[in-house]
Amino acid sequence: MHIRTAFGKIRHQLASLSSSRGTHRKLLSVGLVFILVAVTAWLVIGSSSFQSCVCRISGDDVHHQSEYSVRGRFAASGGYADCLGQYLQQNNGAVTAIATVVMAVFSGLLWATTKSLWVEAKDASLTAQKAAAAAEKSANAALGVELPRFVAANIHFFVRDINVDDGVHSCEVRATFLNHGRTEAVITQECLVWKLDSALSPKPRYPIHSVTKIDFGKVVGATQPVVMSCVFSVAAPVVEAIKTGQTILWVYGFIEYRDFLQKRHRTGFVGGFVPPAQAWAIDTPVGTFAQEGPPSYTYNQYEVEDE
Repeated sequence: MHIRTAFGKIRHQLASLSSSRGTHRKLLSVGLVFILVAVTAWLVIGSSSFQSCVCRISGDDVHHQSEYSVRGRFAASGGYADCLGQYLQQNNGAVTAIATVVMAVFSGLLWATTKSLWVEAKDASLTAQKAAAAAEKSANAALGVELPRFVAANIHFFVRDINVDDGVHSCEVRATFLNHGRTEAVITQECLVWKLDSALSPKPRYPIHSVTKIDFGKVVGATQPVVMSCVFSVAAPVVEAIKTGQTILWVYGFIEYRDFLQKRHRTGFVGGFVPPAQAWAIDTPVGTFAQEGPPSYTYNQYEVEDE
């Protein structure tokens, strides 16, 4: 809570600083314009030609009409305008140079203001993008809690029967998944593969016969289990190889389901059998499965495209 308050204060101070910088730029622009106008007026009024012209016109006005009459004031104003015109004609080069400087200054102020507006607009756009991304992330997190999510709870190995004549073991592997989401899921496909080898290939291969498609779906509620199993036979020499670690019994596969938004998801898993030290009992879970194997076998794919 204190961290959020601190970040809020920092954002407020940055916004205030940005606003104060914009105000300072505006005041600086107005001040520069005022200074340019004041300097120009001082140069014109203080020039000898302008002063001589004003004195001459003022002398003529005194002879013709009262200085305090309305007509006299209009005449004086027109005289000042005439003097200003004469000054501009006499100092055409200087006036052009001053005008060029003024235009350059105004162009610079316009460029600085435009750049400032562009930077502020860019910052506002980035802020809006970050806010939108944060809102989307928060919405996805809230939605993710509601979506169904399957996790492999356990994988068990059973010896169902042993042929006394040739020592062939009839075995079963049973994998249990739990829905850890808050909503129901519709199971559409199940796959469970067993393989005897010292190592697995880098990428999983799912034989067609190991994939079970559920056309009408199987609804699984929150915290409910899904059990997959496969039965196979192992010869006596292979059983000994498994017990001694010369070969490994691998079990891998996936579970595919739809959520309440009709989006398809697929969860992959893999495990390597760890045989027990004691003798294998009949119809009792034997040994354990460690979550080993290539990383590509364990995954959670969301919004899987329809095949």
